[in-house]
Amino acid sequence: MMEKSIAANRQLYECCPESMTFLVQDQKGNDFHIGIGLVLECLSFAISDGELPKLPSSWIRSVGDRHGVSFSEEAWYNEPFSS
Repeated sequence: MMEKSIAANRQLYECCPESMTFLVQDQKGNDFHIGIGLVLECLSFAISDGELPKLPSSWIRSVGDRHGVSFSEEAWYNEPFSS
């Protein structure tokens, strides 16, 4: 069982060499992996399209820098300064 898990992890890394991947299943029961970069790009698209609320600019910068994703300016707002 452990050998199968190691082989699956090696195959996963080869297809999705990202820091985080997700195993998802389509309506027909087919399993596939998507990386965090694609998830974040989908998030950015949904925000820009008005389907999700904007996120704080500090979060956008932190996540974008960490995972190499550029969010459009429509996806974030500037937090008010706190004193």
